[in-house]
Amino acid sequence: MLATERFGYFAYYEDVPATDPAVIDIVRDDRLFGFGMPADAGLYLACMMAPAADYKIFMSDVEAGWQREVGRLPRVGEIVAAGRLVGRPRGLRPVDTFLREATGPGWVLVGDAGHFKDPAPGQGIADALRQAERLAETVAAGLGEGTLERRLADWWGWRDRDAAPRHTWAHAFGSAGPPAHVLIQAQRDILARGDASERFWGPSMQRISPPAVLGPRAMLRAALHGTLRGRFSPAQALGDLARLAARDARYRRALRTRRFTGAAARSATTPKGVPA
Repeated sequence: MLATERFGYFAYYEDVPATDPAVIDIVRDDRLFGFGMPADAGLYLACMMAPAADYKIFMSDVEAGWQREVGRLPRVGEIVAAGRLVGRPRGLRPVDTFLREATGPGWVLVGDAGHFKDPAPGQGIADALRQAERLAETVAAGLGEGTLERRLADWWGWRDRDAAPRHTWAHAFGSAGPPAHVLIQAQRDILARGDASERFWGPSMQRISPPAVLGPRAMLRAALHGTLRGRFSPAQALGDLARLAARDARYRRALRTRRFTGAAARSATTPKGVPA
């Protein structure tokens, strides 16, 4: 599998001036991605995700590294500067992503245990809850009909069809380096729509599949709109599209996993859209 392109650390602060209404800041520049938000007990949570290449330098002095990096986050750095750090920063090194076999004799893997993707968009808990809900229905039906093995194989197929596009989207979400010109334009196009809120937040809220909003057609439209508006050149648009396509193809190849085994293989077909 492919490793995440960033590492992430978070910390809590107290005595941060409150806003009414509460505001969540999600920021990204050419190097850093991060967010800040009010938390329980009057605390403020700040998180930053820096390029994986800088992990060793950061870990040589975590406290100093955290202060340096969080201070670089637009707006969030200014907010935490007015507060006081509580405890110590905690985080996650760059890690491998994976899509494992989902079920076997007497076991099922749900959520991050079965498929772990880039944590930047924060989807793990929602994935686990949605999968568990469907799994409960699957197990109940399978036990009642005496078809549990077949039902679990079908659930595995659904899990892969659902997870594969979210994997590539999350990997793009957490990719290091400046965002592509066409991706920024695609977000502008979404925000110009009457249903902007639903389209913008839909993938994160898991109400819309990411390709439905930021798939190849949306990227092509964004390339056309951006060049016609003079925001970037045709050469930049073509370069962005080529890099995005190559990255997604590389990640899809890395997601290939062993398929069903034993009786499950004989009773189920390979899920559509997922390589065998």
